Amino acid sequence: MLILLRVGFLIIAVVSVVLIRSVYFVPLSVDCRQSVEWLDDAPHGALWKHEVIHRAEAPVGYTALVGWINAATHVPCRDESADIPSIEIRAIRIIERDVSSGEEFVAAAIDPNDPGHFIGRLFPRVPSWFGETEGDPGTDIALHQKDRIMLDLSRVPLRVYHAWNDPRIAVAPGHQYVIEIEANISKTARLQFGIDYWRNMNVDYAGWDPSCVNSTNCEGWVSDWYGDTHGEFMTFRAPKALNETFVRSLR
Repeated sequence: MLILLRVGFLIIAVVSVVLIRSVYFVPLSVDCRQSVEWLDDAPHGALWKHEVIHRAEAPVGYTALVGWINAATHVPCRDESADIPSIEIRAIRIIERDVSSGEEFVAAAIDPNDPGHFIGRLFPRVPSWFGETEGDPGTDIALHQKDRIMLDLSRVPLRVYHAWNDPRIAVAPGHQYVIEIEANISKTARLQFGIDYWRNMNVDYAGWDPSCVNSTNCEGWVSDWYGDTHGEFMTFRAPKALNETFVRSLR
């Protein structure tokens, strides 16, 4: 009996160590000594590694949208030999496009420096990205400056920073929505952005459904990941495939 108890305690201890490591420590598949050599556009473990367009327009029954960003270090490591992983954002624009006429205009100019209208949360990165959590607002990595927001990702290499505009934006039938972001991204940081559709302007999140039939929100599209801008601000516009399709349709 005593032997069985000891074996049971040993199994519990091993499982606990594995779980704790998976949540709070760097994955064993990552060699932090060579983190500066990580050259992939997408950060280690990213859920969506490349641009994906799930729905170019809001599905029936969805009348609102949010634009969002994901920000993360390229690998889940604290590497003192590399530059500080950081992202500066000075403008976010949601562009509305009338598919029938080709007309475009700015549906919303989001001030990323306004914490009341651009809400950020930290989500798990290991053992898997996000999970069914509401995010942690406790660790403030956003430094608010005069004309921009600076995200200090060196403080949270084991987390994903996810932020979105509030309030939501009403969508129009037959219109598509793209995003432009002006950002300065360091070598060891990565930025991704996208759009989600919502049933209405106020409904709460009710779980994920890939078919968008039983959920209150629905994935629109996800951009590529963007990295080093070599110390300068660049304007990124996504989704690329949607822009290319639209240009071809006008010819």
